[in-house]
Amino acid sequence: MRSIFCTLFLAVVTILFPYVAKADSDRALLATMIDMCESGLETSCHDVAEFYYGDERKRYLNEAFNFYKKACNAGLGKSCRMIGKMYYEGDLGAGDDTSIALKFFDMACDNEDASGCFLVATMLRDGQGAAADPERSVGYFRQACEKGSAGGCDEWGMAHFSETGDEIVNAEALAAFEKGCVLKSGDACFHAGRLHYKGLVTPADHAKALDRYASACSFGKKEACEKASRMYAQGDGTEKNEEKAFLYARGMQDQSVVAPPSESKDAPRPAFSESLLPPHTFKKLFAIHPLSLIITPFLLGIFSLQTDFDIAIHPVVGVSVDSTILAGGGMFGLQLNIGVILNFQKKFIKGWFVEPYVLLGFLVSPSVHPIMGAGVIIGYTAIWNNGFVLKSGLGVEGGIMVVNVLGMIAPRLLLGLGYAW
Repeated sequence: MRSIFCTLFLAVVTILFPYVAKADSDRALLATMIDMCESGLETSCHDVAEFYYGDERKRYLNEAFNFYKKACNAGLGKSCRMIGKMYYEGDLGAGDDTSIALKFFDMACDNEDASGCFLVATMLRDGQGAAADPERSVGYFRQACEKGSAGGCDEWGMAHFSETGDEIVNAEALAAFEKGCVLKSGDACFHAGRLHYKGLVTPADHAKALDRYASACSFGKKEACEKASRMYAQGDGTEKNEEKAFLYARGMQDQSVVAPPSESKDAPRPAFSESLLPPHTFKKLFAIHPLSLIITPFLLGIFSLQTDFDIAIHPVVGVSVDSTILAGGGMFGLQLNIGVILNFQKKFIKGWFVEPYVLLGFLVSPSVHPIMGAGVIIGYTAIWNNGFVLKSGLGVEGGIMVVNVLGMIAPRLLLGLGYAW
């Protein structure tokens, strides 16, 4: 009974450890941020507010508002914008108030927040929180663009765009579209491509238009994918290329297959990598499990030292190869597990996982008995940014001694340390 109790206790600790560790870490981080806020660091006030506002059950909206207000009063534009958002969405309990929201968005814009300028422009254009004022709206879109809003650049450009071919007006529109394209707006890249294709500012340049359409496609503009596909198919602005035509046609359904066509310096480019993975995405790990415990039906603990190599081949699917030395209950043996890692959080080898596996090996007790079987483990892999790994799991496995046809089903507990890369 003592063995069973210890095993269950370790299992509970293993499963709850990630949550307990995270809660302690969060509390310590919050206390530190509040101290920094009180000492006058407005960015920490904003971080505290974000911490409270991030609660999915919306239990700390007043706390979030107070810290946003403190940062906004200190001149942090994004905090003013978040107060405007709270008023706009009715988070403060009195229903939405677009006029007050507009005021705080304007304060955000005055404090160099590009998104705040864009929101003011949109509300003035649509007559929200104030009477519609298209002329003032364009001015705010221009401010948004100048401060780094991709959408602001596209809207500013569209306010000056003319199909009649007014070169002066379209030159200003093109400048706005080009900046928006550099800021990764698919619409801005697409509109820049149209101007280059039709020659409404400079002589028509279909090669440059194709570059802009390709960038727009990469940023999610499906209409641009269609145009790029057709230009490659027809050899318009480039040599005919059926493979690229097909690639961009596919891009209308799956943006991840599209890459820009060239590396010309004047063409805006999305920051793609081959795998489109963010930094610190780990796809391989090696771990050693000094605690690997199997409880047999005879209540005899079989301890094992397990080495574990995992490799992800997809955000959801990976492969695991484990080798284990078994000892206990008057037995000694070796075991090889080959399994499939299923990560339904789409985090490759990080986070919660389910691992079904098959096993082969032998036990010496005292004669040699070949064994084979299968099992499944549910566990959690914590990976820090420096690659340090803590992997834990709880599962069940069944095996058969091939010669004696003696079956065994047993719970299994794993806890190990390793390194990921």
